[in-house]
Amino acid sequence: MAEKKILLLISFLEPWSMGPERGAPSLYETIRGYASAGWHVHYLTAQKRSVGGGSHEQNIDIKIPDVSVHRFPLPAPFTKLGLRVQGKLDRLYYFPSYAARAIQEYLERVNPTLIYAYEEGAILAMSRLKSNSICCPVLHRFQGTILGSSYRSFPAIMRKMETWMALRKQADLYVMTDDGTLGDQALTYWNPHVSEDNLLFIRNGIDSTGKGEKVDHTSTLERFSETGDAPILLMVSRLAGWKRIDRGIDLVSDLRGRYSSTKLIVVGDGEQKDQLMGYAATKGVKDNVFFAGSQPRATVFSLMQSCDIFLSLYDISNCGNPLFEALLSGIPVITLNNGSTSAVVTDRINGLLVEPNDQFGLFSAMLELYENESLRRKISEGGLAWARQNMLSWDDRMEVELSWIYSQVQLRE
Repeated sequence: MAEKKILLLISFLEPWSMGPERGAPSLYETIRGYASAGWHVHYLTAQKRSVGGGSHEQNIDIKIPDVSVHRFPLPAPFTKLGLRVQGKLDRLYYFPSYAARAIQEYLERVNPTLIYAYEEGAILAMSRLKSNSICCPVLHRFQGTILGSSYRSFPAIMRKMETWMALRKQADLYVMTDDGTLGDQALTYWNPHVSEDNLLFIRNGIDSTGKGEKVDHTSTLERFSETGDAPILLMVSRLAGWKRIDRGIDLVSDLRGRYSSTKLIVVGDGEQKDQLMGYAATKGVKDNVFFAGSQPRATVFSLMQSCDIFLSLYDISNCGNPLFEALLSGIPVITLNNGSTSAVVTDRINGLLVEPNDQFGLFSAMLELYENESLRRKISEGGLAWARQNMLSWDDRMEVELSWIYSQVQLRE
């Protein structure tokens, strides 16, 4: 019987972005996918510490057979200066430096079949190793790019130097998430080692937890908001600046003259929570906006099936898992026409597209969708049809990745 293949997966990220079973599941599903396929996964990361209320700031256990978690200490001498300073130093120096030492140790200890550098911190750590110390293929995994359409902009690169540096690093294989941020274009523009042969550009899988189960809409909404004859809007994301929850708050403020009881439920946690709560108070809608915190995936799906309209108003792109799961749930969607969002949402077919920074256009779209039942039904049905035709489950998504890897490189048994 052949021995198990060994995956050494390095990442600064935790398997869940906002707590156990909460937030972005991409890393968790990647780890689970390899373990389910018969690999033994060694997940190498740092001991987490809170530096400002952001995501990935607590150790999260993984209880999956054939997964071993290894953590190394990471100093934080500039914590008092806040999240931005310590976080930047973590990404550029501390995690790459300390992870590189740990990687060297585990290369000798576990003798991996494949090294999986997940996101920029791990990629920069790998670049610190001598090439002759690596005796197996190396894969670089990107969750899209924060640079978006500005990937050729010098000011943007200066602000996100760690991202630009990681894009340029050489590997045997590259996996870039197709999340609408134009990551494939950024990677091929900056990295001469990338080609169609060694790049897999693919969407995340989609979670269908709760799909098919009967949802009690009234009891679901009563947990988070009063029910009544007024629009109930939903936004789901990490509370980071570029996710632009403030646009949803502005919309609720604009709607007061028409629907004074409009409710916005915001699911997610993050470093911007206090600022956003203060902003809602400043706009006079603190009682209309409910910050629900991070929630289990089944609860999020129930909310998507119970609220009236889903808003995704990010800068850069809106093609993340919350939008895909909203389409699958059948909730009518309003989103922004940026990145490659229009490749997913066709205006008036499976959602309403609004131009970025067009607040009046957002207001008009909201009114039309809420007051036009036939349009809501059409968009709901269109969203469901698109999701069923185009989205893979996480199991199927990981099967595509593994099959691609087996076809691209010779892996040692």
